[in-house]
Amino acid sequence: MESELRQALARNRRLVVGLSLASGGVGLVPIPLAGELGTGLVRAFLLTRLARRHDLELPHRLALRLGGSLHQPSLSRVAAISAAVAGLRRLWRRIGRVLLVFFRFDAVARTFLLATYFEYYCLSYRGQRGAFTAQEASRLRRVIQRASSSARQHLVSALFRKTVGDVVRAGTYIPRTLWSLALSALENRDGDQVEQVVEDDAQGFFSGVTRMVERELDFTSEVTMEALCAAFDGAWNDTEHQERPDEGDDT
Repeated sequence: MESELRQALARNRRLVVGLSLASGGVGLVPIPLAGELGTGLVRAFLLTRLARRHDLELPHRLALRLGGSLHQPSLSRVAAISAAVAGLRRLWRRIGRVLLVFFRFDAVARTFLLATYFEYYCLSYRGQRGAFTAQEASRLRRVIQRASSSARQHLVSALFRKTVGDVVRAGTYIPRTLWSLALSALENRDGDQVEQVVEDDAQGFFSGVTRMVERELDFTSEVTMEALCAAFDGAWNDTEHQERPDEGDDT
């Protein structure tokens, strides 16, 4: 992978890692379907923010499709999830480290791969400004699903589990702002504040996890940024061949 591309992917890594963790944390809300819907909303929020950073427009409905939510959630359902998350803040403060045991690192890994592949697509394939189309989003979703499967998602999940565990054992607690981060992303009211929480965390939890994730990606032979992007390239080529009609059909 070219160094410029690696550096470009690294610029937004803290935001990607922070909201990937939030997507796992919001899954702890003990309301039927709230975890799945909430995770999809956080992912959609992350994708729209990344698109904006690349001078692209990703409509919220397409971001939801890419993030895994097949249907536009109603305001009442979003409000119910937001209230549930807010109501659990006190509980989180008291037993945040215990809840780490139940942290949904598979959801964290899927969000991290989704955001990484979305950014890689923006940097390497799109190359133009403007809004995403429904057809483009549909193909990109298929490519990301295939790439995530071949990229050994279980290893990425294990990477995050080990990394967060190491950070916590080193004396850094999961911050109370994690719930606030998830809540703000769910409500999608103040995106700038969400980004600021993560970016201002220069020496805190998100920054520590980000540094350790990058270190693991550099030294883990089976899960490197090059391997992840190569999986996307392979999936893209596969879908291109499937969707392109045979040249011989004209004869």
